[in-house]
This record gives sequence, C-alpha cells and structure tokens, in this order.
Amino acid sequence: MPGFSLWRIAVPAFGPTVLNAVGQGAVLPVVALSALQLGASVGFAAFLVGVLGIGQFAGSLPAGALVVRIGERRALLVAAVVSAVAWCAAMVVRTPWLLGISLLVAGLAGAVFSLARQSYVTEVVPVELRARALSTLGGVSRIGLFIGPFLGRSPGTTGACPARTASAWPVRSARSSCCSPPVNRRARTNRSRSSGCR
Repeated sequence: MPGFSLWRIAVPAFGPTVLNAVGQGAVLPVVALSALQLGASVGFAAFLVGVLGIGQFAGSLPAGALVVRIGERRALLVAAVVSAVAWCAAMVVRTPWLLGISLLVAGLAGAVFSLARQSYVTEVVPVELRARALSTLGGVSRIGLFIGPFLGRSPGTTGACPARTASAWPVRSARSSCCSPPVNRRARTNRSRSSGCR
C-alpha cells in the first residue's frame, strides 16, 4: 500500500493495547498482597501472581478460534466485558481460591484481547510493514506494563481498590477500539496475494 504509515493505526491498534497493559500493570503488584489479606500462604499468593499468565497461555487456542468465528472487533468487545467482570469479581471475593478463578478468567480474556489486536494489525498493515507493526504492538504492551504500577499507586489513587482500577481499563480499551476502521478483507487478501507473487 503506497504511502501507508503506522501512525494511521496508532489509536485503533496500539491505543487499546496500551490501556489494557496499563490496567494489568496497575494491579499485578498488589495481587499477592490481596491474596495474603484473604488468608493465602506466601507460596499460594506467589502462584496467584502467575495465574494471569497461565490463563493467557491456556486460552490462546480457544481465543484464536473465537477471533476467526466472530471477528476481531466483536472478540475484543467480548474480551473487554469478560475482563471487567472478572476484575470486579476479584474486588469482592473473600477467599484466595475465588480470587484465583477471577484472575484465571481475566487471563483467558486477555488472550482473546491480544489475539484480536494481532489479527487486526495483520489485516490492515501491508505485508512489507507487518513485522514492524507487530513488534510495535508488543513494545507498547510492555511499555504499558511498565508504567501501570506507577499509575496504579499514584497519589491520586492511594487507597483505591486495585481491582476496581484495573476493571476500568478494559472498558476504556473496548471503547477506543470502536474507533477502529472496518477492514476490507477482500482488498486485503488481494494485496497479500499480489505481494507474494513479486
């Protein structure tokens, strides 16, 4: 695509990823502390910190099937709603096991979110810029995870429930994703074929 720039998809593709990563980063440092307050052992509290990653790993294959079936935008909205519900549940549970289940569901939703973002980027970005776009997508995700803990415990949020803070970010991610321009799949397929024949 002549004249294509990654800035054209900066908000619809990279913006939701940053918001979601910031939300995760804001809540991860206090997951173990919350588990300890609920009566978990030190070892189990440490395990709960990794439950999000376990959920993302376990949900990768089902997430791919879901994205193919209902499309990137709908999958992203479903993931955002499920993630928000899971974090709200984590806010009110009273046992470590229920906290772990909430984190697992949030991880499963995170897998759908990540794959939907990657699928969208591969659809709208030309083949010659696809590797750069996907690496940028991964980079902004790590940036969000880095700045999340600072924003989650900033002076303005001191004393706020971390689960409530995190549950707001997926909703904002879905809202910004609604700005994503529709993907012309037929034109996208034709461009990919023509690029592969060169």
